[in-house]
Amino acid sequence: MTLNVPQSIPFNASSAVDSVNHSEYKLPSMVMDTAVRPMNNDSLDFEVDTSDPTLEFYIYLHFAELEIIQENEQREFNINLNGNSWKESVVPLYLSSTTINSSTPVRGPKLKFSIYKTEISTLPPILNAMEVYVFKDFLQAPTDQEDVNAIMDIKVSNGVAKIWQGDPCLPRPAWDGLNCKDNGYEPPIIISLTVGSSGLTGNISASMARFKSLEYLTTTRIFVTYDLVAAKQLPRTHQGGRPLKSDNRQFTYSEVVSITNNFQKIVGKGGFGTVYHGCLSDDMQVAVKMLSPSSTDGSMQFLTEAQLLMRVHHRNLTSFVRYCNEGTNFGIIYEYMAYGNLAEHLSDKTRDALSWKERLQIAVDAAQGLEYLHHGCKPPIIHRDVKTANILVNEKLQAKIADFGFSKFFTEGQSHLSTAIVGTMGYLDPEYYTSNSLTERSDVYSFGIVLLELITGKRAIIKSYNKDNTNIVDWVSPLLARGDTRNIIDPRMPGNFDTNSVWKAIETAIACVPLISIQRPSMSHVVIELKECLEIEKAYEQDCGPMMKSFNDTFDVNPLGLEMDMVPQAR
Repeated sequence: MTLNVPQSIPFNASSAVDSVNHSEYKLPSMVMDTAVRPMNNDSLDFEVDTSDPTLEFYIYLHFAELEIIQENEQREFNINLNGNSWKESVVPLYLSSTTINSSTPVRGPKLKFSIYKTEISTLPPILNAMEVYVFKDFLQAPTDQEDVNAIMDIKVSNGVAKIWQGDPCLPRPAWDGLNCKDNGYEPPIIISLTVGSSGLTGNISASMARFKSLEYLTTTRIFVTYDLVAAKQLPRTHQGGRPLKSDNRQFTYSEVVSITNNFQKIVGKGGFGTVYHGCLSDDMQVAVKMLSPSSTDGSMQFLTEAQLLMRVHHRNLTSFVRYCNEGTNFGIIYEYMAYGNLAEHLSDKTRDALSWKERLQIAVDAAQGLEYLHHGCKPPIIHRDVKTANILVNEKLQAKIADFGFSKFFTEGQSHLSTAIVGTMGYLDPEYYTSNSLTERSDVYSFGIVLLELITGKRAIIKSYNKDNTNIVDWVSPLLARGDTRNIIDPRMPGNFDTNSVWKAIETAIACVPLISIQRPSMSHVVIELKECLEIEKAYEQDCGPMMKSFNDTFDVNPLGLEMDMVPQAR
C-alpha cells in the first residue's frame, strides 16, 4: 500500500542504504534511501484504515539513519500503536536498516501510529518504510504434509527448471505440473504429476513412492502415462474431522472467563449451548458461544462451525475471532451483533417495526451470504439450517448468516449428498425431508421461508388455537391465489413503499419454495431479483419524497394466478 503521512517532510540519503546484505528483510536500497520526518519536529502521526475490525494484521516498520549525526546530536524515538506503547528508545543506524515488527497480530478499524522523539533526543523521528500484512486463512487446510515432504525431496534430488515455492496445492492453481484434489476440511492431496513439463530431470526419484494418493504419473518426454490406481494404489480414506489447529487465535478458558466477566450476560441460547456477551482487551465486543457440558451431541457441531468460520470470510457471514478448546471447555468467539437476530426483530412487538427498505436490505445481505457459501467457496458449502434465528443484525441493520454447526461441504462434481436430516421444522426442504437428498436448493427453500416471514411478519409455523398449526407457505397460498396481497403484507410495517417492489419480492419468495428442488432458482438468481426489488424501492423513495401516498391509497389488488408448485412467471 502507499502510505500517506500528513504533516511530514520527505528527504533522501546522500549514499545508498546497505539493507540488502545486512538485513534479513532485504529491502531495496531505493526504498530505504528515502524517509519522512515531522514538520513540527516532534512526532509523526498517521493511521491506516483497515475497513474491517475483525481482521488481524502484522506490522513492519523500517528505519535507517540517512544523515550524519554530530556529537552533540541524538535521534531517538518511541512508537505508540493505537494509544499503547509499542517500542521504546529506537535509534536508527546510519545507512543500515532496523526493523520493528509486531510479534502478535493487531486488530482494529484503524491502526493509529505515533512516532515521537524521546526527552533526550535533539532530532525528530523518521520513518523510511512500512509494511502491513493481513492474516488470511485459506478455505482448505494446507497440503498433506507427507505429500509436501515427497514433492520437496523430488525438487531437491531431481532439480526443477521452474520455481516451486510455498504450498504445492494452495492457493490455486497448484504448482506447475501438479494436480491436487480438495478434501473438504482435510488437507488437499497431490493426485497427479507431469514430469517433463515440471522441469524434472534424471531418473524417477524413489520419493515418488511416498505419494499415497498419486493416481497418475506422466512423463512428457516419452509420452507414457502410468495409472497408479490400476497399480492397486487407491486414495486414502480419512476418518473424522481435522482437529482445530493450535495457533494464536486460541483462548484459554481463564481468558474466556475474563472477557465474559465470569459469563455475566447471556445474549442467546441454542440447542447445544449458551451465548454470552464479551469484551476483549482492545474494547472489541464479541459473542462467546460455549458448549454445554451436558450436551452429548453438540461437540461435532461446534467443531464443524469453528473449522468453517476459520476458513470463510464474507461481509454477510459472522466473522470468527478466536476459539477455546481446553479440556471439557469448548467455545467459539465471534463478532458481536448488537441488534440480535431477525426472528426477534419480527416477533418482538415492543421494538419498532422494520420498514420495507430495511427488510429488503436484510434479505439482500442474507442472500449474498448464502450465495457466497454456494458459489464462492471451493468446495461449496450447504448451510442446512437457514432461518430467521440464524440471521444476525448489527447496529447498522447489516445482516449476517450465523450458526454453521450443521453445514456440509460438497465435493467437486457432486449433484447431491445423501445425509441424515437436520434443520428446523417449518424451514426444512420437503424434498430433502422425504429423500435424504441434500442440494444447495435445500438452502434456497429455507431462504424462501425467511423471505415470506420478512414480507408477512408471520412465523414459519403459524400457531392457531382453533385448528392445527399452518406452514407459512400454506397460509400465503390462498391469499395470493385471490390476489389478496393487502392481507399478506405485515400490517405493522411503517411508512409507504412501492407496490412493484413488494410484488417482485413476493414472486421471488414463492419461486424459492416449490416442492421439487429443480424448480427453485439458484441463490445467485435470488440475489439479482432482490437487488432489483431494493433498487425499485430506493427509486420510489427518491422520486416521491414527501408526496408519497399511503399504502391504502396506492396498493392495487391484482391477482397473479400463480400455481404454487410452479416458478412464477413475470407479471
